[in-house]
Amino acid sequence: MTLPKDASKNRSDVQTGSTKDGEGVLEENRNAPEASDRFGEPLDPAQLIRIESVHRGFLYQHLYAAACLLSCGRAEGNTILIERDEDVELVRPADRYYIQVKTRQRPLQIADVEGALDRFEELRRAHVDESRKGRPLFVIVANVEPGRELRRRLGKADWPDDVSLITPQGTAHNPLPPAWSDIDAAIAWCIGAAQSIPFGTLAPETLVWKLAAKVQHAASRAREAVFEAAGMSALFEQLLIQLQDFPDPPEHYRPQMHEPALVSEAAVRLLVGFSGAGKTAWASQAALHSPDAVIYYDVGDMPAASVASGIARELAARFAGGRAQQLGGGTFAESGGIDILRVCAAQLKHDGLVVTVVCDNVHRMGADAIRTIVEACPNLRFLFIAQPWDGQALVEAHFGIRAERLAGWSYDDIAAEFNRQQAPASVETVKRISRITGGLPLYVRSAARLAVAQYGADAEAMCDAVDARTHAEATAQEIILEQSFGRLSKEAQEGAALLCLSDVALTNSEAIEVLGVILSSPAAAAQSLRHLKRASMIVGFQGDRIGLHDALRPVAGDKLATFSPDLHQAALRRLHVVLIKSLHMERSIPRLNAIFRLLPKIGETNALVDLATSEMFHEQGDQRTLWRELENAANDPVGTPYDRYWAHDALAYWESRDGGRPSQSRLVAMRDLIDQGELGVREQLGLCFKEMAAAGSDGQREAVEAAFQRGVSVVKAGSVEGRLLRYNRLIAFHRLGDHREILRQIEPLIQEYYKVIGLREADVFMKSNAALQALLPRPIDTEDLKRLADALALWCHARVAVDEPPLLRRIHALKFYVLANAGRSAAGTGQEAVDDFLQIKADPIGARQTMEQHVLPLLAAFQLTDMIVPIRSHYAIVLAWCRDFTEARRELRALAEYGGTPDQRAMVEERAEFVEAIAAGRVHLKRQAPPPNALRLIPGALPVGRRKIGRNDPCPCGSGRKFKRCHGTM
Repeated sequence: MTLPKDASKNRSDVQTGSTKDGEGVLEENRNAPEASDRFGEPLDPAQLIRIESVHRGFLYQHLYAAACLLSCGRAEGNTILIERDEDVELVRPADRYYIQVKTRQRPLQIADVEGALDRFEELRRAHVDESRKGRPLFVIVANVEPGRELRRRLGKADWPDDVSLITPQGTAHNPLPPAWSDIDAAIAWCIGAAQSIPFGTLAPETLVWKLAAKVQHAASRAREAVFEAAGMSALFEQLLIQLQDFPDPPEHYRPQMHEPALVSEAAVRLLVGFSGAGKTAWASQAALHSPDAVIYYDVGDMPAASVASGIARELAARFAGGRAQQLGGGTFAESGGIDILRVCAAQLKHDGLVVTVVCDNVHRMGADAIRTIVEACPNLRFLFIAQPWDGQALVEAHFGIRAERLAGWSYDDIAAEFNRQQAPASVETVKRISRITGGLPLYVRSAARLAVAQYGADAEAMCDAVDARTHAEATAQEIILEQSFGRLSKEAQEGAALLCLSDVALTNSEAIEVLGVILSSPAAAAQSLRHLKRASMIVGFQGDRIGLHDALRPVAGDKLATFSPDLHQAALRRLHVVLIKSLHMERSIPRLNAIFRLLPKIGETNALVDLATSEMFHEQGDQRTLWRELENAANDPVGTPYDRYWAHDALAYWESRDGGRPSQSRLVAMRDLIDQGELGVREQLGLCFKEMAAAGSDGQREAVEAAFQRGVSVVKAGSVEGRLLRYNRLIAFHRLGDHREILRQIEPLIQEYYKVIGLREADVFMKSNAALQALLPRPIDTEDLKRLADALALWCHARVAVDEPPLLRRIHALKFYVLANAGRSAAGTGQEAVDDFLQIKADPIGARQTMEQHVLPLLAAFQLTDMIVPIRSHYAIVLAWCRDFTEARRELRALAEYGGTPDQRAMVEERAEFVEAIAAGRVHLKRQAPPPNALRLIPGALPVGRRKIGRNDPCPCGSGRKFKRCHGTM
């Protein structure tokens, strides 16, 4: 039995003591766990933090330069220089400002400005000897206030009169912009300044981002780093012209997952997606932030012959000053548009301009017309945006490219949209919404409106109705996709209907096998798949896996409803066989969970009950979705006593997990089934375990011991069952709060489990998971690995409860949970290790590395949706201790968008308050002094102590950290 989660109290909520100020951690992409799934975790998170800090500093500097362009840079006779002698320079007729921009996460120190003061002295001499003209003035702009020593230095008479310090709380230095405390304040000030620019059709925010991109471009020396006041109006006008044909992006644009760059080095790209996928909105939003030359052209309903002339007209008007209209005596209205486009492109090449042409709705053109346009302009870059169409395969084949697609909104963004429309949804429901809509923006919005209008803002009820196809009002998704689906052949429609039965991606051969239920031959099945791929209704996944696009599931489900019950069942059983077969070749948690969900659909509830008797059943995914099926099995009057008992046992486990108590009525039902005389020792022990847990929760030690003695009477000494009985007795002691007794009795149990798996505890030191796996005998019962991890974890809980450190055994427990594929327990133990770093070692960086490398990836790998809120809100606290308050608040704001239970919402609110307490300095971390010779307290650690370990060597505990930053501090 797994240790109850309540034993893992989040101690990061009760930290006291003191901490040193340090450089803060900076903003990062919140899709990191999703990015990590694709590309792997960064090898050096500390390096990532440093990189983020550098980039945020540069963005602040570029925004300050943009602010100068929007204010003093527009005054007659003024010039702004970027990255010459200083970060920014303002040259005026009579004087010259040298501006250094600094960003810190702590008060500004003397050491931060000494280098600048030395450079100012060199520049001052250049003006004295008249190699530079005008009076020099020197300015340091900082996002923080000066520290105590620097304030004292500023007040002294020897501080240079021509050197000024501008800070957020200080007085601004005319004519320069003020300093801001963070990026958000910088953007807000710049937008306010941009509102005074006399081009009302250009959104102020758009102008700010375009100017910041221009500054960055200049700082890289890719263009002249000089902006003169006389040219500012032309610059603003140029920016306006470059954007005027892009459609306006949504007022509140939500980025999609893993959005591609708008501009790349590729000559031809193709972005394909269903109507409603947000393709045009993405291009319009991306154009706001692109410093590159980009034009937009909507093919619309224009004849293909007119497209070349239209693109040429846009290029000439924007980049060639209209010169292409007279070249060769042609006009844009003539049929020879391709010739004018060719000449216009040649002129751009002569001028050294590289332009990206974004062509929208190209599915209304033929593949040959697209090919002709591209071949006429080899120096241009084309991004074609289209809905799925017959010519897609030809375009891909001719240019040797693969169509890109937008991945849809993340769970967080779906939750935010439903919350915005007053239909908050839990994490589990958001996952269903993503499954129904494919995460495509228009479809998500439509589903949210449907939930509000037809289901009283109950998102879960809306999902139930759509899944059952009982909703009365069609969604935008169905209206749009039914036409595309209707154009498919009968075989392709039937293939799509069969594929929608699978919750997981299949290999090509597996998909053909499933489609073989209804299609006459493998060749026919393969042809059906090819048709679906050409229509973009099948998408590719990692490796050679394919699956039906999630957005098509409701429409394909309507087709599935036309199948006979026998055919439907045959297809489900075929899918079950395919998935079972694959598990012999690879252990896939998503596939295992898919099998669990399939069993009741094919009438194999008894098999589901058998699986539910395994501890590992509860370690992957949130199997509470199967509660109803197990309840039905437990209460089935014609079911066997065996099936009914073990269904009750699985439900009792769920009731007791996370510190809960199994219901008394369920325990009585289990006892009644045993008393019928058809069940054996295993069932009697299972009841003893649950009775001990209940008695422990009730504070009844005598009842615990009575249940234990009943178990002793039916088990053999030294048996698997005997070890389980002893462990569950100690779990009851944990509920009773008798932690000293746990520590006294559990050590022999731990050593027995090491003997069972064929290792010594000393073997675990300095071993990676892969190295440890190689030491295990073959075959190995993974449940034994998990039981060892359970015992180690309980030892750690008891140690912490009596104010003693858990030492290395927490890490060892985590290793064995991972080796046993016990994802839920591994995630919980990882959280506890994070708390060890915070409370015991006062090491937030180690806590963050553990959370990001070992805990967060488990959520997706084992589909632990019910742990998302507690783990991510815990992560927010870790971020706050790392001084990354921006990201911590962002994480909590995202979680606040979900509905969920009252307890989950209260957890998010409480942890948000705690983050603010950290930010305000009301709570602190304090390192606990370890006991003498702490590393030697664990059996097996002595060999490590017999040799010298360098301070910069890897720690022998296997944490991956340097010895001096891990157990070298003990």
